[in-house]
Amino acid sequence: MNNLKKLKLLIATVLLSSTAVYAEDCTETNCGIDISGNQTIDIDSSISTTNQRGVQVTGDSNTLTIDGDITVESSVNARYGLNVDGGGNDNIINMTGDISTISTGGATGMHGIRIGRNSSSNTINVTGNVSTTRGNSSGILIIEGGDNNNVTLFGNINTSGGSNSNGVRITGQTNNFGINNTITVNGDVSSVYSHAIAITGYAHDSYIVVNGNVQSTNSAAIHISQTDTVNNIVTVNGNVSTSATSGNPTIAFNSGASDNLVIIDGNVTQLANVPAIKFGANSADTSHDNTVSVSGNITSAGVGIRFDNSDNNEIFVSGNIESASSAIYADSNSENNTVYLDRNSRIEGAIRNDGTGNTLLFTGWTPIEPDEIDGDVDFDEVVTGESQYGLATSANYTVSGTTPW
Repeated sequence: MNNLKKLKLLIATVLLSSTAVYAEDCTETNCGIDISGNQTIDIDSSISTTNQRGVQVTGDSNTLTIDGDITVESSVNARYGLNVDGGGNDNIINMTGDISTISTGGATGMHGIRIGRNSSSNTINVTGNVSTTRGNSSGILIIEGGDNNNVTLFGNINTSGGSNSNGVRITGQTNNFGINNTITVNGDVSSVYSHAIAITGYAHDSYIVVNGNVQSTNSAAIHISQTDTVNNIVTVNGNVSTSATSGNPTIAFNSGASDNLVIIDGNVTQLANVPAIKFGANSADTSHDNTVSVSGNITSAGVGIRFDNSDNNEIFVSGNIESASSAIYADSNSENNTVYLDRNSRIEGAIRNDGTGNTLLFTGWTPIEPDEIDGDVDFDEVVTGESQYGLATSANYTVSGTTPW
């Protein structure tokens, strides 16, 4: 580190009365930068910590510029790379560099970027990649209570931890869920053990945009779950996939998640013997009024599209559905779901319906827009024609179940 960089960081340290130190001076009890209160700070060096958070902002109206990496190594739980917490509001953080959290000795909760409870109107821009290790360590996490936060990452997310080590996660709480939080990733999102994208626990009105591919090795690529998790939008301008070791659908609406919208401008691929896209779960708490739009193909080693104890959902598919078993399957507890297939789509696999009021329609439609959040998309606004088959269109599939589509 040159003398000018040290001087700038030293000035920031004095202004903030923080515990900021240089990487070569870091000890287990003296690391990290703590910012609290209406400051404009430039840090022209990388930050490396041991058993402490990299950068923590707990005050309001700070402007922070970081030109360098943040690396956190910890054997202590809950040591984040970049953290806004304690009701910190109206902060602006611009960073050029990578964020890495490395667990030693089994530490968990090693989030890369975290916005904590009741923190609102914060803007974080990071030009670099985010990587995490161990369980409960998300690449980007926004938790309950904050509104209008905006996080943009111009890089990739890689998480290799255990349970709840999501790539991107937004979660809420009863009567404290936060609204209008936005996360944008302009690279790929990859997770080994947990969901690549997770929206859960009463999260409302969240927006997640990924301008790359989304992939999970052992869990769902996109998982939206729990009662009152509503009015969320996920847009992926790339492919979405899960591997042969996955125990979850590629895209899952689970345990009461309703009125959510997922738009995939690419293919959806499931290599395990589970559904590529699944609405609902094996419980009394149905998932309903969700909408999915897939501009590419749906491919699964199991079921293509599965409705399980789930009502009033809609899915639009522009490409083909190729499955090893059922291309589309609705169980006896699923009602009034609609599958819209492009007139040129090809189906490989059985079509089974044991529910009532479910509809399969070959037609054309205009693209679903993100502001069409309600799962009950207006038929007249999106559908351009109602003919079941066009010229030169053929079909080769079997139909089964207790009720006709």
